Amino acid sequence: MTARRRRSTEPGRLRVAGLVGVSMAVLVGGAAVRGAATPPTLAPLSGTLAASPSASSSAWVCGAAPTTDVDTIALTNTTASPVFGTVTEVGSGAPSAARPVAIAPHSTASINPVRGATGDFVSTLVSLDGGGVAATSVIEADGLWTTSPCVATATSSSYLAGGTTANGADTYLTVTNPTATLAVVNASFVTPTQVLQPLPYQGLVIAPAHSVTLNLGAYVQAQPSFGIAVTATTGRVVASEFEHGAGRVRAISLVEGAPALMDDAVIAGASNVASASTILEVANLSDTPETASLGITLPSGPVASEHLSLGAMTVTDLNLGASSAIPKNFAYAARVTTSGPGVVVARITATSAGEVRTRAVLAGQLAVAGPTVAVVPPAGVGVDRQVGWVGVLCLGDGPLTLSVATMSAGNLVPAPRAPLKLHGGTFVPLEAPTIPTIGRQEAFVVRASGPIAILGALIPSSLPAGQGSTGITVAN
Repeated sequence: MTARRRRSTEPGRLRVAGLVGVSMAVLVGGAAVRGAATPPTLAPLSGTLAASPSASSSAWVCGAAPTTDVDTIALTNTTASPVFGTVTEVGSGAPSAARPVAIAPHSTASINPVRGATGDFVSTLVSLDGGGVAATSVIEADGLWTTSPCVATATSSSYLAGGTTANGADTYLTVTNPTATLAVVNASFVTPTQVLQPLPYQGLVIAPAHSVTLNLGAYVQAQPSFGIAVTATTGRVVASEFEHGAGRVRAISLVEGAPALMDDAVIAGASNVASASTILEVANLSDTPETASLGITLPSGPVASEHLSLGAMTVTDLNLGASSAIPKNFAYAARVTTSGPGVVVARITATSAGEVRTRAVLAGQLAVAGPTVAVVPPAGVGVDRQVGWVGVLCLGDGPLTLSVATMSAGNLVPAPRAPLKLHGGTFVPLEAPTIPTIGRQEAFVVRASGPIAILGALIPSSLPAGQGSTGITVAN
């Protein structure tokens, strides 16, 4: 059950313009260093919900990237004990041999998948002997980079928004079978004008511990936007989309599929800077017409609400950058709630430099009820990959208490300020000195007495306001 209502918030302003579900039955990858790692059973619809610190095991699937790109998996341990496990690469060929991994207490371990060992695109399976660990992918190519939470859930369906094959963009769909049984899947593509079901993308057979990667430009041609529905008629899978453009549109984005449609989807941080445009794409990938409500919240309170009538199997693009209700250079949050089966959403940010446009896609996250411990992982190495601020949206009706700590040298260092007391519906962009180590390559842990969604707004020099590190909620 998810919280839905919002009330007015406390004032605040972003000073610097910046951007800013069911478990896998068997994960191939073998035993962890300290014993067998059997993935836990997680709450439904929680594809990026990390297992509880008390869990005896946990697992993640990290989306596929080309072997020509630089790929890093960041494993962030929120607990006071070390966690051990294995990492396995899967693709079109035989899976790689499992390699051991150890994550020290209150630390992040960076893993570089073995490139080319099992095909041109490689997904990464992580099997751990404990919980409380968040997993994030960071991919680099052609001077651009992207980050996305990994997925802890293999299901019979996977849904994505924000795809494109227009303006020379190369977009790939990878479907990974992390289980020990065969999977058979169909892929459908919903554009603003039609539903495409290319025959070669129906009845795809995926062997255990393998993945299949589809070049969508072959059969979903010159489409400016589309959503994707992947359905397994047999078995369970995880889908991801990788977009790369090096021509008129420079782009790199990794988007992980949601294991179910969302009746409460959140983008916990955005900013309409003068040099960028921001589109919120809402994809209804069900056979049922949907009524939805879009709410926009600034640090000063809710500023806009819009009711949406979404036809069955349709995609709607909303230009938030052109909204007169959202001031330039202010942080804000967007939330889409529905009355029916649900939707998937994506935030698409584009900047222009002459005739070249740079594009980035970030998937919305499901609003999860209850007290929250959330992690914003580090964004990788490089001065242009710093967390500029952390957006926090309070999802419930009532007040809550929120505290922030930074992982530094194996310690969890509380922020010097007292815990913040926030009203229901509050959106707050946390900056220094609330987070004194903002801008460093360190993970943040946010604890709240009620439900929240968080997003680390990143400030890369190559893409102002374009990239974000979605916070990963840790199960209680």
